[in-house]
Amino acid sequence: MAVLASAQIPAPGDLRKNILATAQSLIGIQYVPGGSTEAGFDCSGYVKFVYEKNGIVLPRTAPAQYAKGVKIPLEKARPADLVFFDVYKTGISHVGIYMGEKKFIHAPSPGGRVHIAVIDQYYWQDKLVGAAAFIDDNTPAPKDQKKP
Repeated sequence: MAVLASAQIPAPGDLRKNILATAQSLIGIQYVPGGSTEAGFDCSGYVKFVYEKNGIVLPRTAPAQYAKGVKIPLEKARPADLVFFDVYKTGISHVGIYMGEKKFIHAPSPGGRVHIAVIDQYYWQDKLVGAAAFIDDNTPAPKDQKKP
């Protein structure tokens, strides 16, 4: 699993909601090759930025993110897991944040902006490689967050 950047660890369900909220708050930001700030993102810079805002440190590139994550079939992917694509037939070349219901949010390509896409759309469906998790849903919530 990924390295947490802070000692404050929310319950996995809350962490997933927080990641999606952060991701959605950035909709509309332009794609910038090599970008990893709110001035502009590429796909892996966007994912890294969103996760780090929520205390999880990820590698910088999509192939490195895929290599580090726990591989899961798309059917088992949960909101805030990552989905990976082979856009150029050369291996992992694109990443987005899974939202559930076969939707994902990503920084698409030059000229584009962060937006929501559907995995079943013609362009994406044959390019999907798989999903990976960085959140361990079996980790118990910190004691102060458990319900009595």
